[in-house]
Amino acid sequence: MISSGIRSKDARRGRPRAGRALIVGALVMALPAAVLTFLSASPAMAVSDGTLDTAFKSNIGSGGNASVFAVALQSDGKVLIGGAFTSWNGTSANRFSRLNSDGTFDSAFQSNIGTGATTTVYDTVEQSDGKILVAGDMYNWNGTRAGGLVRLNSDGTLDTAYKANTGTGSDGLINSIALQPDGKLVVGGWFTSWNGTSSVGSLVRLNSDGTLDTAFKANTGTGATAALGSPVNSVALQSDGKILVGGNLNRWNANTSINTLVRLNSDGTRDTGFSTNVGTGAGAPANGVPSVYTAAVQSDGKILIAGDFGSWNGTTGLGGVTRLNSDGTLDTAFTANTGTGGAASGQLSESLGVVQLSDGDVLLGGYFTSWNGSSANRVVRLNSDGTLDTAFMTITGTQASSQVYWNSIVEQPDGKILIGGSFSAWNSQSTGRLVRLGNPAAPSLSPASQTVSGTQGSPIAATSAMTPSGFTGSVTYAVSPALPSGLSLSSSTGVISGTPTVASSTTTYTITGTGATSGTATATVAITIAAGPSLSPASQTVSGPPGSAITPTTAFTPTGFTGSVTYAVSPALPSGLTLSSSTGVISGTPTGVSSGTYTITGTGATSGSATATVVITISAGGGGGGGASGGGASAGGGSATDPVSDPGSESNAAVTPSVKPVVLPNLDPIPNQVNANVPAGGVPAGGSVFLVSGQPVPVTVVPNAPRAATGLDVSGPDFTMRLSGRGDDADPLGLGDRS
Repeated sequence: MISSGIRSKDARRGRPRAGRALIVGALVMALPAAVLTFLSASPAMAVSDGTLDTAFKSNIGSGGNASVFAVALQSDGKVLIGGAFTSWNGTSANRFSRLNSDGTFDSAFQSNIGTGATTTVYDTVEQSDGKILVAGDMYNWNGTRAGGLVRLNSDGTLDTAYKANTGTGSDGLINSIALQPDGKLVVGGWFTSWNGTSSVGSLVRLNSDGTLDTAFKANTGTGATAALGSPVNSVALQSDGKILVGGNLNRWNANTSINTLVRLNSDGTRDTGFSTNVGTGAGAPANGVPSVYTAAVQSDGKILIAGDFGSWNGTTGLGGVTRLNSDGTLDTAFTANTGTGGAASGQLSESLGVVQLSDGDVLLGGYFTSWNGSSANRVVRLNSDGTLDTAFMTITGTQASSQVYWNSIVEQPDGKILIGGSFSAWNSQSTGRLVRLGNPAAPSLSPASQTVSGTQGSPIAATSAMTPSGFTGSVTYAVSPALPSGLSLSSSTGVISGTPTVASSTTTYTITGTGATSGTATATVAITIAAGPSLSPASQTVSGPPGSAITPTTAFTPTGFTGSVTYAVSPALPSGLTLSSSTGVISGTPTGVSSGTYTITGTGATSGSATATVVITISAGGGGGGGASGGGASAGGGSATDPVSDPGSESNAAVTPSVKPVVLPNLDPIPNQVNANVPAGGVPAGGSVFLVSGQPVPVTVVPNAPRAATGLDVSGPDFTMRLSGRGDDADPLGLGDRS
């Protein structure tokens, strides 16, 4: 039996989508043929492209010491294998064993089997309750008369109640078994009696408890007979309950018009309309008698046929494979695309098995060494229309070194394909008569995970560049969520680098790689950014007038640095101010008006860097700090001007300029002014022109009191002076009675 998905001939497991097929063939005369039925499990995730599953190969080791004829997949993923072998990977195993899903040997199961079968196992299937049916040419099973069929409990022990009901079983061999949805079992092979009931014609149906279904027997009559070889090689169930029976048969229930294929109704009576359409069936074999070895039902109801024949109902040049419509007529379009089919040593035919995969492809296997003129060693995959899938052929390479058998091909639910036979090598690699074809490794990124720890303000160690595999086309990278401020991702390499500007608790970031043509995969990077060095206070403000010492800024308190901290400032401080490189304090006496924000950078001797800001405003009305006093009259009298210090002079000698206001915009009305040098309109605010030593000089005039001015600050190139007086409401500048 060959099935797609979970290896069971239980029609309840569903059917595959239409599309492609797989053909399996073997030397027809080499061994008794077996039955192949096609039913599928749930659709596979992705059907194998033919890549050898090397991990599975490694686990099966040397495998069987002789041929594998039967492969079945349990619902738990374990693999049942039957054949002619007497050991598996060096462990005694008489014709039947079970492997774990990874290919390792299930030794506990083997212990319960005991001595197993005395001769070859050709088919096996798991029931929905976990019990296992095993069929073949075995006379005894672990010392008990088998009659070609036994049922095991899920642990491998013999189901003695079932055995009691099957009794002596067949008087020959069983090639194929098919489990119906109602639990009944259709049994086909090369035998004439069943548990004492004669003339069964190589086909019986058993009730779920193992007893003979006598009503079915009455309808099949004398069943199949053959001039040479096994009458029944293949039993397949249709979804409507009808049963396809293929083999070497040349008559059915004494009807001599039947040749190689018959379809029965669910009660065992013959479907005469189908027989009419099949006509003469298989003919013109390369050697011997025409035979059908496999009949597999597609999801669309069409029927795939593999065997030893060169023609079908008069259509020649078929090469061991064809497809029928659901009514039995030939699918001529498919036949045209398969061409001459399989050949071995220049001879046609020799296809033993065929199964439709879940993606619709057709997989064929057998003894052939070429397919329609192209090299093909015992396995080919066809597209759904019958044309050769050349990509699969390229990947599988030289394929099997010897036969692939009819009941030994299984598609797993994940799309991987198990293939058994007599071959000892696959694509020139040694293997123990069983392989599993997988898919290329799913797209992946390496390293799959990374960890980054950094400190705010210091560059992180860049992550490793991603190594992509399984993608098609160049790979680009993206990250989610957004990285901490200051870090960035290279879209071409997947590298994260930069200097984080903020602290961040441990967060996992996902990097996604996407192939230009196909493929996507992810990796993760866990990033932790500790709080970095800092300076306190983070900001300060300084203001004062030119010529007066400012109040020094507060010395910085550094945190998180390694080693002693030195300080620098940018941009350069106003003239007259300096920065202490050891404390970060700004002090001094500014010599001119200026304003700006200055950045203080502290740097640790070993590591660590942080910044703080100082806003400095130096203006004539800035307050604070000393400086030259104003030149106006005071309560005790005095000169109209103060000496002016000239920083630009080498001698820094005091001068007494003659000051006379000239532009007269209204600053503060002085209705009682009597000073001829201060106009009635008031002393101007902002820009003005004074006469200094007889020269007109642009100056800036600012009231030095916030409300009622009691004086003026006057500054100009290379000098500052203050005009002041006693001041009252009537005479705010205190200059009203001064001359």
